Amino acid sequence: MSKPPGGRPLYAAFQPRWALLVILAGILGGLITVAHRSRKPPPQASDSQELGAAPVANRWNEEFFNYAIDNLNRLEEFDAAAMLQQIIDRLNGWLQAQEFPADWKPDAMITMLPEPLLMLPAVRDLDRLSFSYDDSAALEEACWTRDIAAWARGKQQDDVSRAEHLFDWTTRNIQLETAHGSQNGPAGRHVAQTPVETLLLGQGTVLERAWVFILLARQQGLEAALLAIPEAKPSDKDGAAAGKKKSKSPEKERDPERAAEKRSGAAEEPRPWAVAVRSGQQLYLFDPRLGLPIPAPGPIPHGAAGQLEIRPATLAEAATNVDVLRRLDVDSSRRYPVRAEEIRQVVALLEASPSYLSRRMKVVESRLVGKQKAVLSTSPSAQADCWRAYPHIAEVRLWKLPYETALAQSRLTPEERQQKMLLLWPVLTALAKARLLHFKGAFAGEQSATHYYLAARPSNADLSAAEMNGFARAICIRAKQNAS
Repeated sequence: MSKPPGGRPLYAAFQPRWALLVILAGILGGLITVAHRSRKPPPQASDSQELGAAPVANRWNEEFFNYAIDNLNRLEEFDAAAMLQQIIDRLNGWLQAQEFPADWKPDAMITMLPEPLLMLPAVRDLDRLSFSYDDSAALEEACWTRDIAAWARGKQQDDVSRAEHLFDWTTRNIQLETAHGSQNGPAGRHVAQTPVETLLLGQGTVLERAWVFILLARQQGLEAALLAIPEAKPSDKDGAAAGKKKSKSPEKERDPERAAEKRSGAAEEPRPWAVAVRSGQQLYLFDPRLGLPIPAPGPIPHGAAGQLEIRPATLAEAATNVDVLRRLDVDSSRRYPVRAEEIRQVVALLEASPSYLSRRMKVVESRLVGKQKAVLSTSPSAQADCWRAYPHIAEVRLWKLPYETALAQSRLTPEERQQKMLLLWPVLTALAKARLLHFKGAFAGEQSATHYYLAARPSNADLSAAEMNGFARAICIRAKQNAS
């Protein structure tokens, strides 16, 4: 997650006094209640070394873990920044007493990344057996996506139905933004978002939307990957001529890096298309740009409430039946931008963010049970073998987006960091608590998402009467719009 110079995630670090004053009255009673309900903190990690007897030390080591996980699962009750630091400290205290296999190795697919991405600190530290504050965002991400998936998945048990419900939640709750929306860098460059930021803001690009959907599916034990279409390679004179006619000279190329790549002869990245979810012998298709599954052949029935019930097509159906994609054409001049012949050989891009490949997350995941259980790790190499077995999957790669996002955020200019701060500030009001309760599906009662969404919507008269500067007023207005 992007951090200000102090090292805390942006949404946790910036808490202006006016925002605290606005929400203080609303949360004071909750804090008093929390003080009585919160687990008594165990001693600091160093204290366990002074307890003497081994059974007592072991008991406190387990208490470190239980304290950390218990409070991680109810962050909405605390000051998030302070509590996350305590969680990291307790996990480190617990890790000190654990024994680890000596033969651990990072997933082999990590070597597929280009050199700049391999040099990221998060990649170099995959084997580190201690947590830093940077890891708190990954822990939040796993807990939030687990909580969302637990209630948004619907009541049916089959893979496809669960995937349909999770995709529906994603498209309804992540507003689609263009890459040139409110987060602009130099020359209109999009400032990349992590899934935590996308969930907090409720908006993202096509790929950021797809990223959230894949993570939700993972928490339900569903394997999903982004399918991408390789760049066409003309095999005859007509194709070559057509490609030459459409190409631009390097001087006119809008993206200098892309122009340099073409001049150097480097292979172009495949074009992202749809998310595929594995189930049995088929891959089911969901288009994050349309916000709909790719409809399967045949009529589309209506549900009991009159809504359309779109059953997703499989990759095999879309690749072999030209009508599957053509039925998405609006008219002859506005056609769906993918053709059946383009997806007969596609690339499967597997999501494996650095945190999901780290040794420390795997150790923590192995201890989570019951309602606390969350997926904190993944094995892209094992998944790749399964994906290669499907027809029309020509290649399986590691998805670069999580790594490119980390690299891009590390290279943000001061102006871009300021823009990201301005964008995230609105969710530091009552809206932040509303979002966390929304992720848990808590919509009824005084301590609910609905209550705090309403609290984030002061009347225009109250906003006008409040004593605050123009910037603070603009943030309150933005928060009100987001809550609405």
